[in-house]
Amino acid sequence: MMPKGDYHLVVYVWLQNNAGEFLITKRTPNKGFPNMWECTGGSALSGDNSLTAVLREVKEETGLTVSPVNGKCVLSYRRDDAFVDIWLFK
Repeated sequence: MMPKGDYHLVVYVWLQNNAGEFLITKRTPNKGFPNMWECTGGSALSGDNSLTAVLREVKEETGLTVSPVNGKCVLSYRRDDAFVDIWLFK
């Protein structure tokens, strides 16, 4: 839990192929929300901006490398302890 008034950056990424299908991943059975389906995402690390966090998370979680020119931040909002950016890559 973060101290009140502190925030971190969270990114979520929807990856869409040319057929309009989305890539989703299944969570590991030994973490929170076990075996649930999800889009790619995570928290930014020190030195990351939203885009670099997205590129790193996609590589870490899927093994894919996406081009920054194919992505667009489609929504940003604030939670109690985080700024959240949602990206779409086609």
